[in-house]
Amino acid sequence: MSWRTLLAGLSVAALLLTGCGDDSEPSRVTMVDIELYDFDGEPAVVSHGGRPLVINFFAESCPPCVAEMPAFDSVYRTVADEVDFVGVSEDANAAAALRIVEVTGVSYPTVWDADGTAFAQFAGLGLPTTVFVAADGTIDKVHTGELSADELTERIDTLLER
Repeated sequence: MSWRTLLAGLSVAALLLTGCGDDSEPSRVTMVDIELYDFDGEPAVVSHGGRPLVINFFAESCPPCVAEMPAFDSVYRTVADEVDFVGVSEDANAAAALRIVEVTGVSYPTVWDADGTAFAQFAGLGLPTTVFVAADGTIDKVHTGELSADELTERIDTLLER
C-alpha cells in the first residue's frame, strides 16, 4: 500500500500543545482537527492510531532538516512495526516539498502543511521540529533542532517504555 493510500484512509486527529519549547514537556494537550495536504493539494489526514507517533516538521530550505531526514528514515525502517512516523513539509509550495522528499529518499508518510497551521498548533519554534506523541495520545516531548539517528532512537525507546 502506498503512503498516499494510507494517508487517504486515516481519520483526522492532531494535538494542540501550548507552553512548550525545545525539549519541553507540554503543560496542556487538547485534541483538535487540522487539515494537511498531499503533494497534489488534496486533503490528507494524519491519525494518532493508538501507537507512539513521531511527527517531523521540515522544509527544503532548512539544511538541518535535510541532513536529518535520511537518519529519520533509517530509524523509521527499524521501528515501523511499533511506531508511526509522519513528515510534515513547511515549504511554501508542493513542488519544493515533494522535491526534498524525493532527494532524501524518505519512505515514511509525508504531507504538506500548506499554510503552516499544523506547525503553529504544535507551537513550533523553528525547523526542524519533532513532536513525540505517546501511545495514549499525550505529547511527550517537542524538540527543535536536528536529531541524529541515535538521539531519535533514544527518544523513541522512552516512548515505548511509557
